[in-house]
Amino acid sequence: MNIRDLLEKDKERLITRLTNAVSPEQAARECEDELSRLLLEYNEQAPSERVSEAAYYSMQTARAAISLVDSTGEIRAYERTGVTEVSGKNYVIPLAGGIGAMAAGGLVLALAPAVLAPVGLIGLIAGFAGTFVAGVRFGGRRSAPGNRDQIFETRVDGGKIYSNLLRMMTVIDRNLQDIHGREQQEAPAIEMKSEKAESEELELLSGILESAYARRDEGDSEDTISNIKFYLHRRGIDVVDYSADTERWFNKMPSKRRGTIRPALVKDGAVLIRGIAQGGM
Repeated sequence: MNIRDLLEKDKERLITRLTNAVSPEQAARECEDELSRLLLEYNEQAPSERVSEAAYYSMQTARAAISLVDSTGEIRAYERTGVTEVSGKNYVIPLAGGIGAMAAGGLVLALAPAVLAPVGLIGLIAGFAGTFVAGVRFGGRRSAPGNRDQIFETRVDGGKIYSNLLRMMTVIDRNLQDIHGREQQEAPAIEMKSEKAESEELELLSGILESAYARRDEGDSEDTISNIKFYLHRRGIDVVDYSADTERWFNKMPSKRRGTIRPALVKDGAVLIRGIAQGGM
């Protein structure tokens, strides 16, 4: 399964999380989390270590490009104007005085003797004057316009981001498939080189063994033979001396003496390098 398939499996959940993001920055974080999840899941079934490493670096590049992904959805613009109320001069005292004067003047005119009529009239006039002043002062209260703010609200388009991610994963998958294809093409050549190197190494060790067998009674030849036998044994290769049971693995030289000139190298019952032995005439 490639990375695009893994992303498509997570389509609904991802689009929901992106659409609910309150800002492009939050949407970018959601994308980064998704890329990390995709890489982890892909590497569990990556065809090779080389492809897995390539996937890691590709995803790092994708993470770096997240900020360039178009996430713009619906944009709303509106203005908000603040209203500031500016108070006029104090109108309470004139208003109270005017009402009181009018009430007093009215009572005097209604109840008092005619001789006090001028006093009641003066009270009414004073009352009207007081209420007029209060009205003027009240009119001094006004609403002054405050600061005007222009606000833009952008909603993230989850579907658009998902589509962009899908295209990115398609490109990454193609690159990974190309790497895997080249890897498969190179495999036979690498295997042949490995087999050739192993064959050359065995030829060299076989030659050293032959020299050591020829000088078996001298110096440290036994140590050399022992070390090579141990090294080859760890690789599953046996160093076999000549005997009646093993003569099928040897080329024999006519001689009155019998013995191993060069041991055979055998692995899993198959001879890798035939030995040389002295055989009976």
